[in-house]
Amino acid sequence: MSPSEFRKAFHDTKSEDALLAQLQWASANRIHGFPTVLYKSGSKIFLLSNGYTTAEIMDRKLNDLKILASR
Repeated sequence: MSPSEFRKAFHDTKSEDALLAQLQWASANRIHGFPTVLYKSGSKIFLLSNGYTTAEIMDRKLNDLKILASR
């Protein structure tokens, strides 16, 4: 996708509405960092990472969250 195509798609009303909805959802769920990685299990959502981290730490946290979510 060229820069001009990206700009056009990004400023499209549907794209702007979708982005606004995501930002509002994030704010309502107290997500204020970037990047943020969430783990969803059923209807439960867990914070996996807020900010940059290593793959090893994310793997350990993911394994811990899978155990927690299965309870």
